[in-house]
Amino acid sequence: NLSMIDRNPCNVSKHLEFAERAVRSLDRIDRMVIDLLDINRINAQEQIHIDIGECDIEKTIQEAVAELTIIHGSRFVVEAQPSIIGYWDCSSLRRVIENLADNAVKYGAPLGSVTIQAIRMDARVFLKVHNYGEVILPADQIALFDPFHRSKAAETSKARGWGLGLALARGITEAHRGIIMVESVPSQGTTFTVDLPLDARVADVPTPPGATEPDKT
Repeated sequence: NLSMIDRNPCNVSKHLEFAERAVRSLDRIDRMVIDLLDINRINAQEQIHIDIGECDIEKTIQEAVAELTIIHGSRFVVEAQPSIIGYWDCSSLRRVIENLADNAVKYGAPLGSVTIQAIRMDARVFLKVHNYGEVILPADQIALFDPFHRSKAAETSKARGWGLGLALARGITEAHRGIIMVESVPSQGTTFTVDLPLDARVADVPTPPGATEPDKT
């Protein structure tokens, strides 16, 4: 795009279009570099850095959906309870929502809708991203959140990916002292659930479903 501007210095009417494309491309490159740096931290068993502050989760979802709609069209349904205000890193949670929703589009039913929910229950908030389509097999779910892992369905699909999105989603969730889970059923579709404390500054790390509580004696 920058080369096109350089080659056509007199075509001012097209410069804005080329410049906007260049900016979007640079933004994607910037996000990719950040993702790779965070993956290196995860591989080194380090926690992803987050900046926690007051965050309106519905606003964060709407911002993510606005960006996703530009790329994928109007396929997203937001069902967020109003006035869910907590202490999280808004920009990081937006990355989680974007990664989960992007995967839902790539590997879900073609042209099917993707539902994004935010539900508060007492001192916890649940973000859910749901889509219909081919299920994720239990054998694939075991390593689904590992860096560079791609399920068999993903490998055979036409969708391109590096297998970073879910690993980053888990890393960011765990940095917030939360957990991320997946449920995939043929008749009900696939739902990724991010379980977060309302205040990530002081919360204890929850025990994943099926795990045994540590002996505190």
